[in-house]
Amino acid sequence: MEKWVKATARHGRNLSVYLATSAARCWFHFGLDDPMIFASARDVVKDSGRPTDQCFECEGVGHAFANAVRPSFREQAAELAQRRTLDFFQQAFVGGAAR
Repeated sequence: MEKWVKATARHGRNLSVYLATSAARCWFHFGLDDPMIFASARDVVKDSGRPTDQCFECEGVGHAFANAVRPSFREQAAELAQRRTLDFFQQAFVGGAAR
């Protein structure tokens, strides 16, 4: 049975470790003003050489920009990340099974 090897992240830490050990196809959504995720961490994703991964960098938003109960919530960026995430899962899964 094929394992589900797809993932999406809105922000992440320890990415170099994850990317080195995971076979998952990943999409990442980063806020460029996130003080917890440095540019060097985003560069790890962009420079990983994994053709299945995609990195989105959202201007004008910080950490937890998609969390509606936090002061950092940014509705437009959250909606865009949500649309991208749903599109990703639509592409990655057909009829509930991993492709």
